[in-house]
Amino acid sequence: SGQSLPNLRITIAGGTDLVRKDTLYSDAEGYYLLVVPAHDSYQVHVQASGFNLYSDRIVLGQSVRDADTLHHLIKLERIGPEDTLTTKPIVLHNVLFELNSYRLKSESYNELDALVVLMKDHPEYSLAIHGHTDHTGEPQANLILSRQRALSIYNYLISRQVESSRLSYEGFGDSKPISDNQTESGRLSNRRVEFVLVKKIK
Repeated sequence: SGQSLPNLRITIAGGTDLVRKDTLYSDAEGYYLLVVPAHDSYQVHVQASGFNLYSDRIVLGQSVRDADTLHHLIKLERIGPEDTLTTKPIVLHNVLFELNSYRLKSESYNELDALVVLMKDHPEYSLAIHGHTDHTGEPQANLILSRQRALSIYNYLISRQVESSRLSYEGFGDSKPISDNQTESGRLSNRRVEFVLVKKIK
């Protein structure tokens, strides 16, 4: 395409174990190659200068493989200039909570630390944290739980020296589904935490 490709800062974890943290450079055709130990699933966080954080969870049985090679398409969202009001919501696929709880699971910290790096790299932006649930249970209880989960992330980021003045949090309960609540996979998608970069309040 003739376009220059970004150097990627990538973090891969299997469960709570950090598998690889490195900077990748593409080949002449624009592909990146990374060798990692075998795991059933991986947390993947990708960052590049001028782009939003990329978050994904790769389960080997659900991915396209060629022998021992896993092909995974990564689409980065470019961060606009400072006068851009918002970016689209990014789901934190590897931020997990105990069942019906706002207590963070330990495997969430790798991804949240990548979010800390994003905030340090882009001091011109603030961060809005949004909590969501599926439709199981009472709507008011879901609203409270979603807000508590967003607050847990807010508190973690503050503990990692992100200024509270650059953070906000909100819970939406089950009011903003992104998938069908009639299936378990759909409910899993709806139980999520997202973040949105917003223009920093002066």
